[in-house]
Amino acid sequence: MNPFEMIELIESKEQFIDFLNSLSADSIENSNEWENHSIENYLERIASWVDDFSSCPRNDIDWDKVDYKLIAKLFYVGKIYE
Repeated sequence: MNPFEMIELIESKEQFIDFLNSLSADSIENSNEWENHSIENYLERIASWVDDFSSCPRNDIDWDKVDYKLIAKLFYVGKIYE
């Protein structure tokens, strides 16, 4: 199962960790499918997607219920955790 298909199945911390590991493996195994190959581009595109999608008619996320501090912490610890 590819990482995109896994998203809808995530209901636990363990499944989230499996998803991240799958996404990491996918970046190596299918690098030709990735638009953003540097961490700078990857993070910029995430920010751009959040900005664009939050005002898109197809938006299906309740942006007032997102835990932004948790998401920020997850991205930050990737910088410092060994």
